[in-house]
Amino acid sequence: MDSGGSGLRLALAADGGPALTWSTPVPVETGARGIDAGAFLDRMLPAARELLRRAGSRRCEAVCVGASGMSTLGRDLRAVLPGALREALGVHRLALASDAVTAYAGALGQRPGAVVAAGTGLVALGTDLTPDGGWRRADGWGASARRLRQRRLDRAGRAGSGDARPRRPQRRLRTAAETAGSRLRSGR
Repeated sequence: MDSGGSGLRLALAADGGPALTWSTPVPVETGARGIDAGAFLDRMLPAARELLRRAGSRRCEAVCVGASGMSTLGRDLRAVLPGALREALGVHRLALASDAVTAYAGALGQRPGAVVAAGTGLVALGTDLTPDGGWRRADGWGASARRLRQRRLDRAGRAGSGDARPRRPQRRLRTAAETAGSRLRSGR
């Protein structure tokens, strides 16, 4: 399961068969305790039950939830999901992690490297997997996100006045990856 600013996505892998998927572009609400576990479950459980039905199963052995802001906004998810998923889906093993961690694991597994995830936010996570190297993380919140939003607004304003100078998406992605890479190398 992946929950972030661009929505909620589920994938179910059942005994070597093809992955079954479901998604919605509507993000899960946040409240006083961070990401709202009740809203997450209300949206996710019907979809998970349908995927299980399509797979011919009634329970899910293991679940991994990658959520944007899990470390800072995941208090409600950490408190509620273990019991709720065990009761509703029969989950025996549960991993709760930041979406940056699950993106890394999905892309690189147990190999050294770096992953840049760009959606409504931007996060980069990397490691050389050595005892001295550790992990490095850089994200797109704060001043850099404000600058990016301002540039997009300025560009949109120029486009409306006929003064747009569009840049290719590949160049923007390369620039974001290079910026994240330099932040990871510098430890910022």
